[in-house]
Amino acid sequence: MSTWLVIAASISYLMLLFVIARATEGKLAIAKKIATSSWGYALSLSVFCTAWTFYGSVGNAAATGFQFLPVYLGPTIIAPISVFLLRKMRAISSAERITSLADFISARYGKNISLGVLVTVFCVVGLLPYISLQIKAITESLTLLTGFASSGNNNWHFWQVPAFYITILLSVFLILFTTKNADSTKQHTGLVAVVSFESLVKLIAFLAVGIWVCFVLFPSPKELFSIASAKLPEINFWSQQQRGYGMQFFLLTVLSALAVLLLPRQFQMSVLENNSEQHIADASWKFPMYLLVINIFVLPIAIAGLLLLPQGMSADYFVVGLPLQANAKALALLVYIGGFSAATGMMIVEVMALSTMISNHVVIPIKLWLTTTQRNTTNNFEAYLLNARRMSIVILLLLAFVYEEVGTLSSSLLSVGLTSFVAVAQLAPALLIGLYWITGNKKGAIGGIVGGFIMWFFCLIIPVLAQRYNWAATITADGLFGISWLKPMQLLGTSFNNHIVHGFVWSLLVNLLLYIGISLYTQPTALEVIQADVFVNFYQQKKGTSNEALLGSKRSASVNDVQQVLAKFTGEHMAAQFIERYRRRYPEKPITDVADEHMLQYAENILTGLIGSSSAHIMMRSIQHQEELLTLEQVINMVEDAQLLRSNNKALQKKSAELLRATKQLKNANEQLKQLDEIKDEFLYTVTHELRTPLTSIRALSEILFDNPDLPDAQRQQYTGAIVTETERLSHLIEQVLKLERFEAGKYQLQAAATDITPIVIQTLQAVEPLANEKHIQLHTHFTNHLPQGYMDKDLMAQVIYNVLTNAIKFAQAHIHVHIQFGVAQQMLHVLIQDDGPGIEPGMEQRIFDKFVQAKQQMLRKPQGSGLGLAICKNIMQLHGGAIAIHNTPPQGCVCIIDIPIYNL
Repeated sequence: MSTWLVIAASISYLMLLFVIARATEGKLAIAKKIATSSWGYALSLSVFCTAWTFYGSVGNAAATGFQFLPVYLGPTIIAPISVFLLRKMRAISSAERITSLADFISARYGKNISLGVLVTVFCVVGLLPYISLQIKAITESLTLLTGFASSGNNNWHFWQVPAFYITILLSVFLILFTTKNADSTKQHTGLVAVVSFESLVKLIAFLAVGIWVCFVLFPSPKELFSIASAKLPEINFWSQQQRGYGMQFFLLTVLSALAVLLLPRQFQMSVLENNSEQHIADASWKFPMYLLVINIFVLPIAIAGLLLLPQGMSADYFVVGLPLQANAKALALLVYIGGFSAATGMMIVEVMALSTMISNHVVIPIKLWLTTTQRNTTNNFEAYLLNARRMSIVILLLLAFVYEEVGTLSSSLLSVGLTSFVAVAQLAPALLIGLYWITGNKKGAIGGIVGGFIMWFFCLIIPVLAQRYNWAATITADGLFGISWLKPMQLLGTSFNNHIVHGFVWSLLVNLLLYIGISLYTQPTALEVIQADVFVNFYQQKKGTSNEALLGSKRSASVNDVQQVLAKFTGEHMAAQFIERYRRRYPEKPITDVADEHMLQYAENILTGLIGSSSAHIMMRSIQHQEELLTLEQVINMVEDAQLLRSNNKALQKKSAELLRATKQLKNANEQLKQLDEIKDEFLYTVTHELRTPLTSIRALSEILFDNPDLPDAQRQQYTGAIVTETERLSHLIEQVLKLERFEAGKYQLQAAATDITPIVIQTLQAVEPLANEKHIQLHTHFTNHLPQGYMDKDLMAQVIYNVLTNAIKFAQAHIHVHIQFGVAQQMLHVLIQDDGPGIEPGMEQRIFDKFVQAKQQMLRKPQGSGLGLAICKNIMQLHGGAIAIHNTPPQGCVCIIDIPIYNL
């Protein structure tokens, strides 16, 4: 393929990124909406997938099978777990106006400039090979695509290498779109849009070649694996793993999980460029889904490459080599653009983050130190800051280019990437533990990071240098100072069968021990105590306040000095506006020439967004009266008092919540007592009514018989029969009350046995038929053949069915239909009694089984029953281990369902 065609495609792609970024930051609303959406945020996190993912995963899979998975399994597992962590980091970064990863760690430990410099230097050293790896991937894929050899001869000149021009173009892109404003806390929507677009491009390209391999190059994935099993019997990704691989797999997963949180580019996109907490929660599943999709075809591509490509070819570039060998040039170009996108996306964000760290934590502090005696100078610090960032971008990219072209990046993409992962993992104790452990201090953080970085260099970098330098080869082979147990890859005689895992374990172990040990045995400074409280207890802080206020009236400077400091970085006009804005925000503050602690903190927050927390703190400290600062003991006492106040406030809130709960419980208990009182009243009303009615009839009829001895025999017989009927009614009521009491007290002994339900229903229907005929109600039975026997007391079950049927008849209107049906389900025999009457009141489905519940609805008319029938039915069914329920059946009517346990032998 033509070299110039590929270069032209690369340049055109970069130009497209320019257009996307400018459109997003301009007036194109749709682009800005996408960039600030949860999908835009999730895709921007996919900057984690670099050229290493695009090319190196296939190479790793071809060599080791499933050992490529931990790199993506770690971020997938940590994504949902890290939601709360990222939300806290985002909130702190917004409140403290954090500009970078180094700034975050520096601010946590008292805004210490030394710690900021240390983190910056170590990140640059640790990630420079990783950036070079991206350039290497671009160069080698271009070489494979075009046959253009970029280096390897003594007459090599940098202007002959396409990667040099790509590096320059990326430098221009970064300068134009990340250094337009000195305030690093302002979000770069154009950059987010570009990174999101690049994530889609690399995904589409990788899926395209994967689908082509599985369904065009081979008939199907099944056919591909069948051919591989026949021609490459030595490939067995499941049984080929070496001893101890399980522990390696776990530790590499942990390493990748830490990297996705601690890489400067991931911190930039996940924390600083986030504009909504909800997006973090959404990304907890969208980002893992992206990782899953982009890795679906890794193994098929790796196997196809092993089958079809020559053995001398690097497996890292199978993804390009397969389309080239099949003469699928268009697909090969698309794959190249996908790999180019993966590499440039990483370089854009990583270099931008590192350049901010370099300018804010190295260049600006040096500039401030050189101009400490020129406090009244009118130097344009804003222009100086922007130029420093621009130079940092150019120098970083050129160093990466030179490292790739002149150095020896002979290791695989995987090895280089993991080495950088271990480097940034050294920030884990200081950052992650420091967010929740208030005792951690600056000395512990510095000791841990330095110790971990030394171990990283010793265990991982020296073996790489041994390929080129004799002194490194000697240390690797014989150990430091010739001591065998100080070998970089077998430290203290240990070996994890993987030099990356070995270096990770030792470096992080030393880091942790030093961080915790030094923090426990050293004393923090006053500002460290304040900042530790801000970070650890961030959500307990009163909204809108900062622990800087603990410095109280001990901090002061002149308003003129504050305005001059602001003017150096923002210009005279903006500085005056900032002071005026402060006056409007705090109108209660008296207008004087002295800037109190509130104004000083306000100005420091503005400068923090421009030059980082540590440099801003140095700048503001230079204009304060040093003799007025509080002592460490005073600050610690103040912080302890503040913590005690928060603790007491928490306890008060807890007691208040408990009191509210107790009040609610008392209110509920009172309501229950009221309901019980109402039930008692209903009981007394109903029983009195039910007793009084038959007694009144008996008395009246008895008086008639007593006063009229000459009544005809027929009439006397009639009255005597009525007395007997009313006496039976009275006896029935008393019997029901006593029976219900026995049921509820658990005194009734159930006489249950295997019984057929059909005879019981037939007998009950015969008993209620006269009552039904009287009201012109038709009874319909739907018997089912071969019904199983139920486990029941037949007399009690007959009473249940009788009560339900008589209830349906008594409370129903004339000329309705009542249906009795049967069914079996879930070891229960169902008896369904359904009518097409008016149904029951909504909300009464449960209460209708309470004692005397119908009395409340019949205060103004004579009750039609005792109100105990359904309550007795409920108790009988509970004794049987069954159930009874009533439901409305739209459009009209209701159904009563009686569940009887089936008899099992």
